This record gives sequence, structure tokens and C-alpha cells, in this order.
Amino acid sequence: MNVLKFELKSICKSVIIWTLAIIAFLYCFSIGVFPIMNENADLMSQAVASMPQGFAQAFGVDMNLLVGFEGFYNFSFMYLSVMGAIMASSITINVFSKEKRAKCSDFIFSKPIRRQSLFTYKLLAVIIALLISNCFYIIVSITMFSQHNIALNEAFMASLSLLFTQLIFVAIGIIISQFSKKIRSVSAISTMIGFVAFAISALVNIIEIDYIEYLSPLKFFEPIKIFTDGGYNLFFLIWASVIILVCIGISFVSYTKKDTAIN
Repeated sequence: MNVLKFELKSICKSVIIWTLAIIAFLYCFSIGVFPIMNENADLMSQAVASMPQGFAQAFGVDMNLLVGFEGFYNFSFMYLSVMGAIMASSITINVFSKEKRAKCSDFIFSKPIRRQSLFTYKLLAVIIALLISNCFYIIVSITMFSQHNIALNEAFMASLSLLFTQLIFVAIGIIISQFSKKIRSVSAISTMIGFVAFAISALVNIIEIDYIEYLSPLKFFEPIKIFTDGGYNLFFLIWASVIILVCIGISFVSYTKKDTAIN
């Protein structure tokens, strides 16, 4: 339990900063950008039409969707999810690579606590931090939706998209922290993860081949699916669960079984 408290305390500041940044982005887009785009829909359509072919698709700009708040939220989510991915991978890699970066793995593993417990406490710390962060995000998000007369159940499910997406990047962050020989900068790695995910998502938008979406975690829980289909895509839900379980399972075995290098 002391490990859980220690890990939560170590990532507390980072979680607060990221939560405020994500909420501020959502608030600014919803209060500032959406009304302007909605009032100038014709001008926006002309601007989008003048863009190079594929450019608008890559960045999720679809004027048929942006005229309503549901579509605009889905457009915003493309960027919110990148921030969420960087946040999740950052705090995860920070927690799971702390001893490796400090070159004290032999010290922590010599303590009278099982490796299985260490791994579990670290994972719990990350999940608890994300749950607390998303509680604030969901409250703000639902408040935004209520101003546009969107049903509470749809608003809640759409708001959960960020948490579900982040859980995938928690799993990715864990496996990277376990199999990277040396981690010099947590922020550099997590930012790279976020932007690679964004690049894949943009590529999927351009190519528009269904099965390629399975390579893009940012596409698994798009909020627009809630508003158009009434729920998440079952195949994406299963695929995301497989990714999470496999990554965490492999990382757990590696964490508990591998030899510790003496630095």
C-alpha cells in the first residue's frame, strides 16, 4: 500500500497539469471555436473545399458533421485523444521505468515485497490517477453536451471515450517501459507515441479502408459512433481489450521473471 501511495504522489502534479490542459482545450473549443464555426458554416465550407485533396480528411474536417455539436465534439476528440494518449503513456512510462532510469532496480527488488505486488500497485496507481482525471473531464464534458440538448446517456458514453482510449496507451506504455533498454526522456517517448498515433489516425482518414482502423487506437472509441450507432463498435471493443490484456500480460511476466542488471 505504501508503494501505491508513493506512486500516486509521484505522478500527482503531472496528472493535475494534464487534466487542466485537456479540460481547458475542450472548454475553449466548445465555447470559443464551435459558435464561430457554426455561425460561419458557409465560409468554412468554402475554405475546406479550397484545401488540397486529402488534407481536410487527414485532420478530421468534415463540414457535414461540424454543423452539429456531436460532430464538432468528434472533431475535437481527435486532438483531445492525442493529448490523452500522451498523458496516459507519460505517467505510465514514468511509473514503470522509474527504477530503470534511476538504475536502482536491484535495490527495489531486494525489498521484502513481491514483484507481482509491485507491478499491481504501479498499475493501480496509473488507473486510479486516470479515473480521477476523467471524473473531472466527464463532468465538464457532460455540462457542454447539456447546453446542446444532448441526452445524458449519450453524453456520458461519449465522454468515456477518452478514458477507454487512454487505457490502451497505458498498456502500450507499460510494454515499452519493460522492453526499452534505456529510457532517457519520458516526455520525448510519450510525445512520440502520441504523434505516431495521430499520424496513423490521419492516414486512416485518408485511405478509408475499414480494416486499417484496427491499427489506429485513436479510432477505436470515436464519440461519433455513440451518436450515429448508439454504442461503440463491438469489434473495436474486443480488439482494444485484447491489446490491453496481451500488453499487460506480457509486461507482467517480464517484470516478475527477468533478471536485474547490477549497475
